[in-house]
Amino acid sequence: MTSSLNPDSAADSIGGPNPIVGFRRKDLLDSLRTVIGETIRHPQHTVGSLAHLAHAGLDIGRGKATFTPGAKDRRFADQAWSENVLYQRMLQLYLAADAELDRWIGGSELSTMDRERTRFVLSLGLDALAPSNLPTNPAALKRFIETGGRSAVSGIRQLVDDVLHNGGMPRQVDTNRFQVGGNLAGTPGSVVFRNEVLELIQYESADRAGPRPTVADRAAARRSTSTTFSTCPNRKAWPGTHWTTASRFSW
Repeated sequence: MTSSLNPDSAADSIGGPNPIVGFRRKDLLDSLRTVIGETIRHPQHTVGSLAHLAHAGLDIGRGKATFTPGAKDRRFADQAWSENVLYQRMLQLYLAADAELDRWIGGSELSTMDRERTRFVLSLGLDALAPSNLPTNPAALKRFIETGGRSAVSGIRQLVDDVLHNGGMPRQVDTNRFQVGGNLAGTPGSVVFRNEVLELIQYESADRAGPRPTVADRAAARRSTSTTFSTCPNRKAWPGTHWTTASRFSW
């Protein structure tokens, strides 16, 4: 079997769009207690949801289901998910469960905040069980054949390293490739404020920095940071110039 599969596409097809960095065990336990409490207080709602999912499963087995992944979901970009009957059934069952999860949460009597927390936690668990994460993932199988099994060995090594050195969570960046002063620049600064949501990092002030701050929010692009600049009046400045003081929120 030959394929022009990009080496990075196999990893893209496994990693879902899940916010897993900074997730605390306390958040997981609190959300699970909320789910269990809602199930006990309103069992009919849960039973009805399970029955609806079972009916969807029958339709999937009969080939009558029409569940399709989102256009931007790269996990199921391989043609096998749409052309192979077995892969189609696996994908549709996963999508049916995802849709039923939203239906159950939407019909619950949880508060708005508890609904969002519950959706976040249960979505993580469901995404972990996605068929794209199974060894039968077609993109992963193609990559396995192309590399003569080396991709599987590399994946096992990364798994062991994550378990031993990253709290069991998938590592998002290979930090070994970066060296301060080599291919990574550093700016002196310190954390001036910290809570459970964010850290405010203030970099060393420049002598010519002005007193009025200007905020540039990068959340729309990165959804992780925003930067505050204090610039010299009537001059255009960017972080790192001699007349700029920068502070950054790290979420």
